[in-house]
Amino acid sequence: MLMNHEEAWLEALRADLGKPSVEGYVSELGVLFNEIDDADRHFAGWMQPKRLNRLLPGGLEKVKFERQSYGAILIISPWNSSLNLSIMPRIGALAAGNSCFLKPSGLAPATAQVLEDLGTDYFLPEEVTVVQGDGSVAEILLELPWNRIFFTGSKRVGAIVHQAATRQLDHDNVRIRLCLLPQMEE
Repeated sequence: MLMNHEEAWLEALRADLGKPSVEGYVSELGVLFNEIDDADRHFAGWMQPKRLNRLLPGGLEKVKFERQSYGAILIISPWNSSLNLSIMPRIGALAAGNSCFLKPSGLAPATAQVLEDLGTDYFLPEEVTVVQGDGSVAEILLELPWNRIFFTGSKRVGAIVHQAATRQLDHDNVRIRLCLLPQMEE
């Protein structure tokens, strides 16, 4: 998807952020290509069951850990790294067997449109869904039950995401990954 539509991605980054093609490639596409290559190289090892010895009062016990997917992952991406932080979390999440629901920033509409258009071409809806909209759409999404939430953005919005995710902690096994960018406000 990234390689087949490289020019569409670069044009969207140029329209949204004013990035020249070289900068768009180096800061967004190239980073994603490296992440995909890394996931491809290590995937078999990541999926191998872990075998450990656990010390018990009566001796050692052999333990085998099987890896399982978490389930439904919500990704809320920022405007200033609109492609990279929309796709980067999806790489690991999809490799681990999770489904991803992406809410790209409304402040990067060209990238959001390409993400939505190509998402439907390359993924089944139960694998990846992209929904566009403003903060009110994100608020609605945050009311839904997610197994994991990945967010990068401002402290103000991060506090809202954190509150919503914390409400879910009582009901589900939810982990929160917040990446706050203190200088950047939407």
